[in-house]
Amino acid sequence: MKDSFGGAFMIKIMLIFIVIYITFMGIAINYAKVFRVKNNIINILEQNQFDISSSSERTIITDNIDEYLLNVPYSIGDASKSSVKSDCGGLEFGSSNGERMLTKRGVCIQKNSVSGSSNVYYKVTAYIAVDFPFFGLSFTFPISGETKTISY
Repeated sequence: MKDSFGGAFMIKIMLIFIVIYITFMGIAINYAKVFRVKNNIINILEQNQFDISSSSERTIITDNIDEYLLNVPYSIGDASKSSVKSDCGGLEFGSSNGERMLTKRGVCIQKNSVSGSSNVYYKVTAYIAVDFPFFGLSFTFPISGETKTISY
């Protein structure tokens, strides 16, 4: 009886470590995917040198970014949308106020000016959503990056 109890206990411990390992790997893979999305959006902004203050360029930016995001499996999840809106200045998805823009797929782009010059740079924030539906938990972590300075 002693050996059977010890064997069952060891199986439980192994299962717990397997669940922790799979959870860690899933989060690491999602983090890498969101990091790649953020970097590609930064590349789109740097290559084309768009200005989100201009409404005509803003639609081109949104089209380019949304076209890219449709080809990449990126989603922030339904439970995380309210925190993403508040992080991006309370904007609705797909809207802009001239200094900030929130794409339909949940990427926040913020325009910042360099002090003492007419140059600007953009801060791009993509979000990783981690959901644990078994426990009823949902977390959203921002991953941010900045473009090089862009002069107009």
